[in-house]
Amino acid sequence: MMAFVIKALRTLFFSLDKIIYGLIDEVYSLLMTISRTSVFSGDVIAEFSSRIYALAGIFMLFKVSLSVINYVINPDDFTDKQKGFASIGKRIMTSLVLLVITPYIFQEAYELQAIILEENTIMNLVFGTNSGRILPNEDYAKSAGRNIQFTVMYTFMQPNFDEFYSDSNYPMSSCMEPYVLDSNGFKMSRGDSNFIYALNESCFGTYNNDVYEDNGALSKAFKEYASDDIYQNYAQGVAQQNFNLMARLDLVLQKDNDDRYLINYRFGVSTAVGIAIVYLFLLFCIDIAARSVKLGFLQMVSPIPILSYIDPKSGKDGLFKKWYQMCFSTYVSLFLRLFALYVGIYAITVIEQYTDVVTGEAVNGGFLFHVFMIIGILIFAKQLPKIIEQLFGVKMDGKFTLNPLKKIEDEALGGKRLTGFAAGAAVGTVGALTGAGVGRGFGAAFGGLTSGKGWTDTLKTQRDKNATMRTARLDGSTFAGRMGTRFSNAIGSGGELAQIEREKHDLQDKIDAEKNAKEAIEAEIAPKQNQIKSNQTAADAIKAMQDRAVQKIKEGNGAQGAHYQSLIQQAEQAKADGNGTEAARKLQEAEKYLNTTGRDAWLDANLGTGNDAKLDDLQKLYENSISQARGTDAGGNQSTQTAKHTAAELDNQSKEINRNTTDTKVSISTQERQIQTHDEAIKQHSSQMQDISRREKIAKANQSAVK
Repeated sequence: MMAFVIKALRTLFFSLDKIIYGLIDEVYSLLMTISRTSVFSGDVIAEFSSRIYALAGIFMLFKVSLSVINYVINPDDFTDKQKGFASIGKRIMTSLVLLVITPYIFQEAYELQAIILEENTIMNLVFGTNSGRILPNEDYAKSAGRNIQFTVMYTFMQPNFDEFYSDSNYPMSSCMEPYVLDSNGFKMSRGDSNFIYALNESCFGTYNNDVYEDNGALSKAFKEYASDDIYQNYAQGVAQQNFNLMARLDLVLQKDNDDRYLINYRFGVSTAVGIAIVYLFLLFCIDIAARSVKLGFLQMVSPIPILSYIDPKSGKDGLFKKWYQMCFSTYVSLFLRLFALYVGIYAITVIEQYTDVVTGEAVNGGFLFHVFMIIGILIFAKQLPKIIEQLFGVKMDGKFTLNPLKKIEDEALGGKRLTGFAAGAAVGTVGALTGAGVGRGFGAAFGGLTSGKGWTDTLKTQRDKNATMRTARLDGSTFAGRMGTRFSNAIGSGGELAQIEREKHDLQDKIDAEKNAKEAIEAEIAPKQNQIKSNQTAADAIKAMQDRAVQKIKEGNGAQGAHYQSLIQQAEQAKADGNGTEAARKLQEAEKYLNTTGRDAWLDANLGTGNDAKLDDLQKLYENSISQARGTDAGGNQSTQTAKHTAAELDNQSKEINRNTTDTKVSISTQERQIQTHDEAIKQHSSQMQDISRREKIAKANQSAVK
């Protein structure tokens, strides 16, 4: 039976692996296609840029004119190192040169990217360069997905060295390195057009006319139990690193005479790894697609930040600096993400070579070992771009996350900021170029006019600003608050709003902690209440069984009923004889017998015998309730035959249930007081949050008034 299950599992997971690993090559090809794609053509970029140049020319003319006026008013600025005529002239010339060469810089960057991708430079950096490579660059680039496909699957589909090939007839130690290596440790190629690697002849046998003869340790073992076709496909698949040749169902299911599999196929783990790789590739497709659009957009709007370089502040901390840093991080992000991906895949492929840090011996991990190591590798692959950023100071473009919905959300928010940057830059570059004070105000007015607005619209804009100021004052804005906000904005500290945000975050953490603690206690109370309910049901069932016994004795059932009736008759006879004392004594004796000795004797005689159907039903109800109170589910497995119990056992159980119920109620009462304490803390923190919200409203009013 177990052999059939194992065979079925091997067949099922192998069928899944064929589909999943087949997708690796397809998705990798999609990834490379997206990596090579430029969203905006040169003509589109040139046409868009030409519309910006007209506006940019006006900006430059205005900046020069304003600078001349400023030199007349402040002659000392003429020789200033930052704002002087020489500095402005130098920046104008630099901007003009950048306008000319920037399209060529982007073009060269795209060509360099194509070379890196075609040569698979990053993958070779991680997996090692193949010294015997003879394929053209284009074919080699296309085969990268198939190489990953084979390399990962070969990790989980190797000859069963440990279990099957341990005797002296098959010295399998020679097969631990399947390929012939050159002096540099690279896999050697036979030099034919199919890019076949030279296999270890002591393991695979002698290669002769596309056939491996049965004079190697592995070939002898295979051919003793499997057909020549199976072995030749496996050997050729390993030599050509061809997944489809190597991975065959008949090979996975082939056994020796002792019912042991020839191939150590780690099914399940291989499927999980394949899914993870396809998943990572799809995430990278999303990343790189967004990067391609973003890089093209940055090229299209390049005239705006380049011309803003005329302003000294823009080159140091302003628009131009942000633009070229964004260009660099966006460009480099592709290669850093690919590096993280390949490192993760490489770590998975060498999982069988992990060693114990104490003994230095190879770790022979089981299924859970592989699962947890793969999870750790994927988490590391997620963190690797951040690690590179921290080590080398290379800023990544966007976040690298394994959650595709979070990734899309982040990119969408980035798109909003980028769109806002482009729109604001196109309209407000004049203000950015005009310096401070009167220049900025005049530049804003000039920008309003050049955008098609007349004086009426300009005055309307001013009236709107005045209305905003009045609203801000009604919301609590004060002169001192506005001054403090201006100062905070100037030094970039974030001011009151930043402080409030930190306080809100800390206070929310406290509220969440109290709620979590409360929910944890409530989760503990619920099963206790269920236990009390089950205990009560069990106690009621015991009481009902005892009442059933009393009823049946009164009806005269069994020896107990006969004895009880005899006592009643004796009491009636004594009463008839005029002996009231004896009659009362007999009645008292009958009542005591009915509720103690007789009841227990009747129960002992009938419990678990099937003599009384109602008693059996009550006993089943009692047993189910006891099982539920103890945390087990007897309902689904309850026997049709009731268990044998004694009346004394039921009585003791009833007392134990009462004690347990009392203790549980005391515990619940204690926990309910703890919940009340958490509720009071939540109420106090919520009140503090309201105070912070009022402060936030005033701070936002100050910020609105300043803007």
